[in-house]
Amino acid sequence: MIEPESRRWIRLLLVLLAIPGMVLLVRDLARPTRDAVIERVEHFENVVEEASRRHDVDPDLVTAVIAVESKGDPAARSRAGALGLMQLMPPTGKEWAERLGLGPVDEETLLDPALNVSIGTAYLRAQLDSFDEDLVLALAAYNAGPGNVRKWVRMDPDVDSAELLRRHGFPATRAYVENVLGYLAHLRSKHHPVPKE
Repeated sequence: MIEPESRRWIRLLLVLLAIPGMVLLVRDLARPTRDAVIERVEHFENVVEEASRRHDVDPDLVTAVIAVESKGDPAARSRAGALGLMQLMPPTGKEWAERLGLGPVDEETLLDPALNVSIGTAYLRAQLDSFDEDLVLALAAYNAGPGNVRKWVRMDPDVDSAELLRRHGFPATRAYVENVLGYLAHLRSKHHPVPKE
């Protein structure tokens, strides 16, 4: 027979062992589903369509980037200082606003959904152009910066982009590209379902 004092310690130990699992469960339950995030992003469908048309980028791709970057929150601010739907860093936003002839911008104006998505989509188009339409490399550049991606390409010029990212990409960048591509596939299957035979 187990003594009462020992039972208390066993119960306490079981509770302590269960807490991390409960925290993970609650976190996963609180995480929005892809459909919920896409529904939030689709509130900005007109903005996405306009920017996509202007900068010749697939609107599903822009939607997928927004879904991963901000989950559709136009007021999103990252710990690193990235802003808005497409999580623009202020220096990048200011540089690209100037390139696009949009006049001076500050952190508050970069939170404007139309401006943020237009600049972010132009920047994404530039990455697609820089990396010969290679979606993996363009997304990696959007996340980690084009300088890092060019360095990775120089390190291993003869491998495909997925392998390059696997070998040299930052873990966060690999996860980012995978998430964007997951959203993109989800959106394409939603907008262009394969007919059943």
